[in-house]
Parts: sequence; structure tokens; C-alpha cells
Amino acid sequence: MKTNEVSDNPIHLNPELSAKIAKESDVKNLFLMHFDASRYISVESRVEAEKSAREIFSNSYASYDGLEVEV
Repeated sequence: MKTNEVSDNPIHLNPELSAKIAKESDVKNLFLMHFDASRYISVESRVEAEKSAREIFSNSYASYDGLEVEV
């Protein structure tokens, strides 16, 4: 879902709600993923999602193909 978009679909979350849940869950990092290619058509749109999430949870990151994260 795009920034500030709301839906009755409980499976997909917008960046802000994802960040809110991450913050409340006391996780270390949030990686936004599974972007809808028809709605996030550019890297810049994904960066905007990351910025929106970071306003709520500072350790938010927009993931991308090939990203590897050590856990």
C-alpha cells in the first residue's frame, strides 16, 4: 500500500502502520518489502515510503532486489 493509504485488506500495510507496529513491538529494524510494482514504479517512490516509515520508526528501510541482511 502507498503512503497514508487505507484498506480493509488485513494482509497489506502502508508504511506508517508497518512502522507503528514495529515500534510497538520493540524490534530493531523494519524492512519494507513486497512493493506493488504497479504502484511503486520507481526507486524514488520506495524511498518516499521509507521516509514516511522513518518518521515513526527510525530504523526503517525500503528493501530492494538482492538485499542481504545479517541477522
